Amino acid sequence: MADTASAGGEIPRVEGDVEVIAASTSITLDEPICCAASSQHLLREVIRTGFGVLDLKSSPRGTDMFAVAGSNGNLVFYFIQNINGVYLREFCSIDLCRGSVIITYLDWVSTVGEKDKIAMACSDGTLGVVHFDARDPSSCSSTSFVSIHIQQAWYVAWDGFDEQRLYSGGDDAHFCTFEDPLIVLPRTNQGRGPSDEAIADFQPSVRDKRTHTYGVTAIVPIGKGTDGESIVLTGSYDNRLRILRRRKAVLSWQTIAETDLGGGVWRISFLEHLTNIQEALSTGVSFNIRLVASCMQDGPKIVEVGFEGDSNWSIRTLARVPGHQLNYATIAMPHQTDHGPRTLVSTDFTNRQAHVWRF
Repeated sequence: MADTASAGGEIPRVEGDVEVIAASTSITLDEPICCAASSQHLLREVIRTGFGVLDLKSSPRGTDMFAVAGSNGNLVFYFIQNINGVYLREFCSIDLCRGSVIITYLDWVSTVGEKDKIAMACSDGTLGVVHFDARDPSSCSSTSFVSIHIQQAWYVAWDGFDEQRLYSGGDDAHFCTFEDPLIVLPRTNQGRGPSDEAIADFQPSVRDKRTHTYGVTAIVPIGKGTDGESIVLTGSYDNRLRILRRRKAVLSWQTIAETDLGGGVWRISFLEHLTNIQEALSTGVSFNIRLVASCMQDGPKIVEVGFEGDSNWSIRTLARVPGHQLNYATIAMPHQTDHGPRTLVSTDFTNRQAHVWRF
């Protein structure tokens, strides 16, 4: 949590922190949707970072390690361990960007063996990829940076249904698709990737400039249709949540459903597992799946996405969560099944609060 200035100029020193909060998944609330009592959720530990925290991602391997994107351009790894009441331990820090460039978003995936990779979006419009040993991130083997967006890059996402595909979105309203990025990202530095050395002439395989009227702030791949074409959800400053389909023949994206959520759609997080969605999409079987959208000034919203086969998609808003002035993040706590009430945690940037609630 931190206060940050515009990424366009010099960024003043900011003091952020990483907090560990214990929240029970068995709480009982008086309302179907509301903020839970503070006594039910305990702040375990706070670590002052000395930099603003722009994003945090857990290891995809299910370990207790997570990575933090810092306003100082560093990628910092922590462990969560309960040792004599001390929960957080810093593992290592990798210096990646120089000057006023900050890392705005991370996407961490595992690859073959013990190798992992993290894709990064940066405030100067560049994208970066860091490769490292999953057991020891300080063993960073290579970093690659490319100049893609003409304004801040807000989001980057690996396609979990096509391991050689990468997506990005920026303040320039461009939605970019990259094929085989592990091969074509050209610059390699041992443990360091300064943004002022980024390759300027590298271009994505598809650069969509028409779909979004304002910045692209969320990209979530959900699978491939019966024709093998990719399906993704996107969020934007233009208040719209969209479902897009890749059209291979003309190298473009088609909007197949969209809705106005009344606030800038900063982040999207699914409440159910996506493991069965790919099979349903590929066979044309109907399904409904719920997600939560962080709609900035309009707060979190529970949304249902429906698929009825033959490219017939629908989006409807189920509920709006009150009590937020500026909501940048919402996530559902782990749950064994997709049925029953869910416990969610959301943030309010303006009030510097974390809300815990049930749906």
